[in-house]
Amino acid sequence: MERAKLEALEELALAASAGPWEVEFGDLGSYIFFSKQPTRRMAEITYRNNPNDENDASFIAAASPDVVLALIKRVRELEEAHAVR
Repeated sequence: MERAKLEALEELALAASAGPWEVEFGDLGSYIFFSKQPTRRMAEITYRNNPNDENDASFIAAASPDVVLALIKRVRELEEAHAVR
């Protein structure tokens, strides 16, 4: 991944609601996303019977800012280790 894209992703993660995130499946055809730190409702998204809706919602919740920041940290560690050789 290009450094500029990684930095842009880091900025977005730092500005977003803290993770971890959780998703609940609403009664009226919606997904409700919650931040766990502190616990608060972040968004409710209506879906339209796309076969991947549940998987997409689960992925969005799993890719919370804390996870993205940990991945960026790991990428940088690996880049540094590779540069030392």
